[in-house]
Amino acid sequence: MAEGEGSLFVESDGPYSRAAYVETPAIPDHLTLHDNTPAVQQIRDLYVANLWDFTKWHLALFYMSSKEDLEEWIRNPEAARAYGHYAQLFGTLFTSGRISSMYRLPVDPSTNMAQIGELARHKGSHGQLPATMHSSFVPPATHKRRRLGNEIEERDREECVVTHKAKAFDGAHIVPFAVNSTRAGLDYLPPALAIAERLLGKSLGQVRRVLCTLGGSDYHWNVITLTPYLRRLWDNYGLIGFRPCYIDAEQDKSGNVNYLATFTFHWLFKNDMNSRLPIPEQLSAHDCLLMVTESGKFSTEKYRIFETVYTPGRQPPHDLQRLEDGHVCRVRFPDRKEAELMMVMLDLRWHASRLLCLSGGAGEDLLDASDDDSDSDGYLVFEESASRGVWGSDYDEDA
Repeated sequence: MAEGEGSLFVESDGPYSRAAYVETPAIPDHLTLHDNTPAVQQIRDLYVANLWDFTKWHLALFYMSSKEDLEEWIRNPEAARAYGHYAQLFGTLFTSGRISSMYRLPVDPSTNMAQIGELARHKGSHGQLPATMHSSFVPPATHKRRRLGNEIEERDREECVVTHKAKAFDGAHIVPFAVNSTRAGLDYLPPALAIAERLLGKSLGQVRRVLCTLGGSDYHWNVITLTPYLRRLWDNYGLIGFRPCYIDAEQDKSGNVNYLATFTFHWLFKNDMNSRLPIPEQLSAHDCLLMVTESGKFSTEKYRIFETVYTPGRQPPHDLQRLEDGHVCRVRFPDRKEAELMMVMLDLRWHASRLLCLSGGAGEDLLDASDDDSDSDGYLVFEESASRGVWGSDYDEDA
C-alpha cells in the first residue's frame, strides 16, 4: 500500500516495533535446520523406542522448535508425544481451515441421544439438516458482513494489498474463517493453540479469546484484500505466505498518525520429501536438505505460478512487474492496537505456512490432484463448515 503524499515516518513503540525487528531468512537453509538435528534425533529415538508414529509433520515441527523446547521434550517423552501428535492439525487448521480425520474427537457420553435421534429424523434426502437445525453454525448477519467488507475495502483503498490491482480482489481471512465457524470446530483449537503458544510466545494472548469464540475470525484486522489468484495460492495450495515484520507509524500533514502493519510476501514450494517413504530412524543433513529443496515436479511447474505488481505512474507495459519474493506489503490502521492484532494473526498463519512447507504439504493439491471429485477426502466435515470470504454469494442469499 502506498504511503500518503507528504507523510512522515515516526518511531512506533510497543510490540512489533521496527527497532526490535531482526531480518532472517523466511525459510531457513538446511545447515541452520541441521543445527537442531542432535536434539531432534533424541526425540526421534524416543518415538522409535515407544513405537510411536513419527511423520513428516513431526519432523518439520520439531525442527522448527527452539533448543530450549527440544531439551524439555527430551526430558519428558509424553509431552513430546502430545506436542508432536497435533503437528498436522496446526499446519492445516491455520492455513486452510481443514482438520484431518485422524483427529476425530470421541463422542461425549453426556450427549443427549434423543436429540441425536431427532436430528437424524430431520435430515433431508441428501443427508443435510434443514437450515433451522444447524445449531452448530452461527453465520454473521448479512448486513454486518457487508459493513465489514466495506470497511476493509476503504482501509485497503479498494485494491489488493500486495499487487495494488483494483480490478478484482477478495477479502481473505488470515486465520481461516472455518477455524471457529462451528462449535464442533472450536473443540479442536486447544491443542492447536498449544503449539501456537510455543511458537508465538506471549503475543498469542492478545487473540486467544477471540479465536475461541464462534465467528471470532470475522474482524477487519484478520482480513486482507488479495487478488482471487493469490487468495487461491494462499488458502487452497499453501504456495505463498506473509511474514510479519514490524509496525511503522506515519504522520500526515494534518498531524494524524496512522500505524502500518508491515509484512513481506513470500513464494513457498512443494519440497523434495517423499511422503510415501517413512522418516529415517537416523536423521542427517540430507533430510534437512530435502525439507528446504523444491521437488523436481514443482521446479518444472512453478513457471506457471506467478503474479504481477502494479506500479502507479508508469506507462504500460512497465507499470506491471513480476511479484518477487520479499515484496513489502502494508495495511494502515488509525489504532496501533488493531495493527498489533493483525500482526499476531499474520504471525500465527506464517508459522503454520512454514510448517506446511517444511512438511511437504504445500502444493500437494495442485501438483498431485486426485481424480476424486471430493475435496474433503481425509478431512472432517462439519455441518455448514466452510472457509468463506468477506464478500460472496454465500451471505447474500438473505439480503
